[in-house]
Amino acid sequence: MRENVLVIGLGEVGLPIYKIIEESRRYLVYGIDLNEDVMRDLNQGKIPKRVDIMHICIPCFNAEKFVNVVSKYAKKYKPYLIIVNSTVPPQTTKQLSKKCPCGIVHSPVFGTHKSESYMKFEIKRWIKLIGGIDEESLEMAREHFRKVGIKTRIVKSSAESELFKIMETTYAGWMIVFFQEFHRLARYLNVDFIELIKVLGELNDVKLHKPIWYPDVIGGHCIMQNIDLLKQRCSSELLNFILRSNAKRKREIKNGEVADEIEKVRVLFNKYWERLWSKWEEKRE
Repeated sequence: MRENVLVIGLGEVGLPIYKIIEESRRYLVYGIDLNEDVMRDLNQGKIPKRVDIMHICIPCFNAEKFVNVVSKYAKKYKPYLIIVNSTVPPQTTKQLSKKCPCGIVHSPVFGTHKSESYMKFEIKRWIKLIGGIDEESLEMAREHFRKVGIKTRIVKSSAESELFKIMETTYAGWMIVFFQEFHRLARYLNVDFIELIKVLGELNDVKLHKPIWYPDVIGGHCIMQNIDLLKQRCSSELLNFILRSNAKRKREIKNGEVADEIEKVRVLFNKYWERLWSKWEEKRE
C-alpha cells in the first residue's frame, strides 16, 4: 500500500515537488494551497485525515508565525515526518520540533524559478541538503527522496541547512553588490567600466575563480528576503552593507547613463555564462 504525502503550499517550490512525487508513482500525493485555481487544476481526491509525510513549501516572513502555521497543519494531519522545504531563519526547525510530536527535517530547495518544468529539473539536478533533529527523521527523509529520484546530502543538523540556504543566496547578493561598488568607483574615476568587465571575463577564462556579474538592483524574491530572515537571528556588517548598497543602487539607476551601462554589462554577463556553461557541458560529455 502506498504512503500518503501532503504538500502544503503549491507555488514555485511546492508544485514542482508535488509533480515530482506524483510522477514517481511511489506515493499517493495531495496538496493544499490558498489559490483555488491551483487546487482545481490538480483534481485530487479528498485529503486523508492522517498522512505519512508532509512537505512544507510556504514562504516564511516571520519565524514565530511560520512555526504556528505549520504546527496547526501538523496537528490536523498528524504526519509521521515533516519536511520543511521553505527558507527559514536558523533554529526555526528546532523550534517547530518542540510543537510537533513527529519526525522533522529541513531540506531547502536550490534552483532558478523560471517555470514549473524547469524547477522540477533543478530540484532533481542539484543535491538536496537534509538537516534533521534526529537520526530517524534524517533516514526517513533520505529514503523518501531516494524513492522519488532526488539526490541528497545529510548535514549535521537543521541549523546548518537553514544557514547554508540563506548564505548561498547571499553569496550571489554579495557578488552583485561588489559590482555595484566597482561600477561606482569606475564612474567616480572616469574609467571605462565596460572595458574592465571585458578584461575580467577574459582573465577568468584562465583563472576560473573571479566570475563577472552585473551591477543591477538586486530584485527577485530570494536574496533580499533571505537576508531579512537571517537578520531576525543575528546582526552582520556584511548583510547591512548589502542592504545599504542595494538601496543606493535603486536611486542611482534613475540616471540614464548608469542604467545604460548596467544593461551593457548584463549582455556581457549573459554571453560570459553561456560560454562557461557550454564548456562545462562539453567536459561532462
